[in-house]
Amino acid sequence: MKLVVATTILAWITAAVLSAQSGWTGNPAGGTASRIPPYTGVGPGTNAGQDPRNGSGANVGQDAQGGPAGTDAAKYRAWLNEYCVSCHNGRSPQPPNDPLNLESASLDDPLKSAATWERVLRKLSVRAMPPAGAPRPQEGEYAAFTTWLASSLDRAWAGRSTPGLYVIHRLNRAEYRNAIRDLLALDVDVAGMLPNDGGDFGFDNIAAALRTSPLLLDGYVTAAQRISTMAIGDAKSAATTAEYSINRNVSQNARVEGLPLGTRGGTVVRHIFPADGEYKLFGRLVRGIEEGYAGVENDQPDTFVITVDGAEVFSSAIGGPEDHAAQAKSMNDIRPVIDARMTGSVRVTAGPHDVGFTFRERPFQAQDVWQPAFRS
Repeated sequence: MKLVVATTILAWITAAVLSAQSGWTGNPAGGTASRIPPYTGVGPGTNAGQDPRNGSGANVGQDAQGGPAGTDAAKYRAWLNEYCVSCHNGRSPQPPNDPLNLESASLDDPLKSAATWERVLRKLSVRAMPPAGAPRPQEGEYAAFTTWLASSLDRAWAGRSTPGLYVIHRLNRAEYRNAIRDLLALDVDVAGMLPNDGGDFGFDNIAAALRTSPLLLDGYVTAAQRISTMAIGDAKSAATTAEYSINRNVSQNARVEGLPLGTRGGTVVRHIFPADGEYKLFGRLVRGIEEGYAGVENDQPDTFVITVDGAEVFSSAIGGPEDHAAQAKSMNDIRPVIDARMTGSVRVTAGPHDVGFTFRERPFQAQDVWQPAFRS
């Protein structure tokens, strides 16, 4: 059985490849985009290292020559010399397996000894040092030093952060399909429209691996044109026909997956209707050169059924003794009659729908006659 779906309206819309660019901001008034650079200079009315874009003018570091940062560094150097340096110095390395030298570690530039100060923070945060029996500072001194040291390390690292290279990230095929589905409510198989994305290390969503060539860009433009015809109707477009054939090797004696229960044979296809409208949906029987249409020679008529998204929208009786006699008389005369019976006009909304063509299963015995059970 050869099945045909006739569509009456084509559609056009532009579909764009979405891209994401980190670190860029748009100008609503001028329509331009610019990258906001990190602030590194000193402007009028600001301190060295101070970012004027912050409302409070928070300091990111000050000169060690008499400034607050330098005063705190000197104060905490004396504090370390009192409680820690007597054990952790270059003359008596402690602990023996992994010595910690606080005598040479700098508090003015903590990044030079960042690994050392991270170890100090881990120990002092749980008050593991100084050891039991040695002089220990007050709780307030512990909290003040660890807070100051952690903040100094964070500020120093923030000034040297390297976020890396910003790379424009185009959509791969899966992301493009999902974007079309979310924006236009169209479930389109873009695998036949766009080439394979490839990938690095098994991933196809890495920006560096998603290269863009003129050929690929042309493919995206072509895909957009094809998808646009599915999204918005064009009242001036000519009617077209989409045809779906069934392989002769597929059995027509059992229910097909996707079709309602109680049906036999046929097929179900996923078709994208370009606009709301009335469509002609019809099926065609296999026609031999000498035998005519197959299936009309049955002793009882069969019911041909058309479904949309699993719901029956059209049915008609086909075959039986009368059709068989008419075909035996003239195959050419009976052909348009049967074709007309297998054609239904159905109102369908725009978008993808599952259209099914099948026959209602006919039981071998009558189901409306009660028969008592036979007992021996």
